[in-house]
Amino acid sequence: KIVDGASWLIEGRVMMRINSTAEWGYVCSDKFKDTDFGPLATCHSVGLLGIHEASFLPMPLPSLDHPINLDDVDCQVNDTFIQNCSHNPVGVHNCYDGGREISGVKCVIPPEMW
Repeated sequence: KIVDGASWLIEGRVMMRINSTAEWGYVCSDKFKDTDFGPLATCHSVGLLGIHEASFLPMPLPSLDHPINLDDVDCQVNDTFIQNCSHNPVGVHNCYDGGREISGVKCVIPPEMW
C-alpha cells in the first residue's frame, strides 16, 4: 500500500506485507530510486495499472513506527509487481539512516482515469 499521500495524486511511503496475516512494514532501499521500474512496479501492485508516470519520492520519517519488511529492492523492466523484484530476505535490512531510505513513490493518474 501507499500511505500519507494526496488523494488525486497517489503518493507516499511504500508499505507491504508478506502475506495477508503479516504486519505491514516499510520498503527501504537505496536501489529503489535508481530507475523508474521500482516505482512503476509499486504503482501496479496497488492496482494502478494505467498510470501515466511513476517516480521515486523520498519520504523521511520522524520515527520508524513499523518494521522494515524489504530492503535493497531492485526492480527490472520485466518486474510487473514489487513482489517480483529481487530483494534481501524478509526483515533483513541495513536501513538505519533515520528512515531516509524509506521508499516513497508518486503514481500520476492520467485524467481519463479520474
